Amino acid sequence: MDVNEKIFGKAILYLPIVGLIIGSINAAFYSSLLFFFPSSIAGVLVVLGNACLTGAFHVDGLADTCDGIFSGRNRERVLEIMKDSRIGTNGACAIIFDFMLRAACLASMSKSHVVFALIVAPIISRTMITILMRSNYARANKGLGSLFIDNVTKKNVLLTLLFGSVLVMLFMAFVVVDKGLLLGLMLLIFNLAIILSYKKMIIAEIGGMTGDTLGAGNEVCEVSILLMFVSMEKWVLL
Repeated sequence: MDVNEKIFGKAILYLPIVGLIIGSINAAFYSSLLFFFPSSIAGVLVVLGNACLTGAFHVDGLADTCDGIFSGRNRERVLEIMKDSRIGTNGACAIIFDFMLRAACLASMSKSHVVFALIVAPIISRTMITILMRSNYARANKGLGSLFIDNVTKKNVLLTLLFGSVLVMLFMAFVVVDKGLLLGLMLLIFNLAIILSYKKMIIAEIGGMTGDTLGAGNEVCEVSILLMFVSMEKWVLL
């Protein structure tokens, strides 16, 4: 069946909704686990549940990206390493720290804030990775990532950023009330800085983006948001 690839460029407008759905499922799963387990165990299980829910799709991209980017090789060799289905030391370390940081962050927060973070993190991450899509595709041969990278428009990226930001701000205003808008804005600005820095680093290494670097960007965003939630709770902002 023939598919118009331009559809993928328009489909990014739904990414914040995808994040909301994933986050809501994770939050509901976490809340149900609390009836049977302490919060520390519930946090670990919800990290596992998220990996099952998403098929660890972005985690695979994180591992491949770290194997390539931190190999110290030239651009061509980095891309070859990223395409290799085998996992290396850097990729294994990246997965371990990804899961450890997620579980540690969830265990460090109060139960109600964990629910907020589980919902907000995937919304912001799916919103922000559209910034990564406004780049060149790093490989000569097209792959899954090129369906988005080659077809997104500046207009659709801006609309997605606007939609996702409004969704986050409304959610934070509803659940935190008095400081919600400010905290939502802080989360968005912090994550924007993270994703722009990440994009600059990847482009400097391989001259563009791939499907793997998009997936890795999602993981970097989500963990950064969880860390931000822990920091805000520590400083009594939440």
